[in-house]
Amino acid sequence: MQYWQGFVGQALRSPQNLMRMFRKRPRSRDLRAFKRHRQPAGCKIEILESRTLLTAAFSELSNPHPSGIAHFGDSVVTLSTGNIVVTDPTFGDGDYRGAVYLFSGATGELISTLTGSPYEQIGSGGVTALPNGNFLVSSPKWSNGGAGGEIGAVTFGNGITGVTGVVSASNSLVGSSSNDGIAGANIIVLSNGNYVVSNPYWDNGATANVGAVTFGDATNGVTGVISQANSLVGAHANDRIGFNYGNEPGIKLLSNGNYLAGSPFWDNGSSADAGALTWGNGITGTTGVVSAANSLVGSSADDFVGDFTYGDVNITLL
Repeated sequence: MQYWQGFVGQALRSPQNLMRMFRKRPRSRDLRAFKRHRQPAGCKIEILESRTLLTAAFSELSNPHPSGIAHFGDSVVTLSTGNIVVTDPTFGDGDYRGAVYLFSGATGELISTLTGSPYEQIGSGGVTALPNGNFLVSSPKWSNGGAGGEIGAVTFGNGITGVTGVVSASNSLVGSSSNDGIAGANIIVLSNGNYVVSNPYWDNGATANVGAVTFGDATNGVTGVISQANSLVGAHANDRIGFNYGNEPGIKLLSNGNYLAGSPFWDNGSSADAGALTWGNGITGTTGVVSAANSLVGSSADDFVGDFTYGDVNITLL
C-alpha cells in the first residue's frame, strides 16, 4: 500500500515540480539517464523507410585494415548517392583510433578513410546521412590528439569523394573543453536538408554546461571550434542551450526549414530557469548569446520557457 501511495504521489506532481527535478542536476546524473536510454554502439539500427535497398555487383565490403582489434561494420549507412559509409570505432593496433570508410556502391572500392588519434574511437557516435547524399560522422570521444578528454567532434563528409585524414578542427566541428562531447552531440536534419548540432553540455571556458546549438550547411558542413561566433550559446553555467529530456534534443523543426531552439534552464539575471525560446534561420543559422534581444524569454524563476514538454509556453506549429 505504501508503494502504491508513493506511485500516486509521483503521478500527481505538477509540471513545475517535474521540471525542478531536472534543474541544475550534476552532469553525472544526467549522464546516467542518457546512458540508460542510449543504444550501445554495436546495436545501431538504420531505419530505411522508403529508401531503396542497395543492389550491388559485389558480395561484400572488405575491411581495408583487418589486423588488430576491429569492429568493421559497427555502423553501415547507404547514402542517396549510392555509396556506403562503414565505421570501425576500434580500428588501430590496440589503441582504438577508430576509422570511417566510404566505399563505392557500384564497385565496392574504397574511396576515403577518416581516422583519429589514439583512443578517440572515430565514428563511435554513428553516421547521419543527409538528404543530398553527404554525411556526418559523430565522434564524442575525440580528444584533440590527447590534449583533452572527450572533447567531441562532428565531421562533414562528401557523399561522392568522402573525407580523408585525421579528425581535427580544420575538417570538423569540435568542442573546446574536456567532456564537451561526453554525452554526445545531437544531430538534427532540418526539413530543407541542412542540419543543426545540439550540445547542451558545451563549456564556455570555465563556465560549465553553457550549451550550444550550431548550424551546418548540407553542401559544405561547418568546421572549427564551437563558439558564439558560429553557434547559439548560453550566458551562464547550466543554461544548457538546446536541452531537453532523454534522447530528445530541444529543437523543433519548422516546415519551411527554419527551427526553434528551446532552453528551459536559461537564467534571466537572478531569475533561475526563466527559460528561452530562440528562432533559428534554416539557411544561415542563428548565432550569438541567448538574450531577450534574440529570443522569447521568461521573466520569473521556473518559467521554463522553451521546454517542449512541461513548460509554460505551448507551441503550435502552423
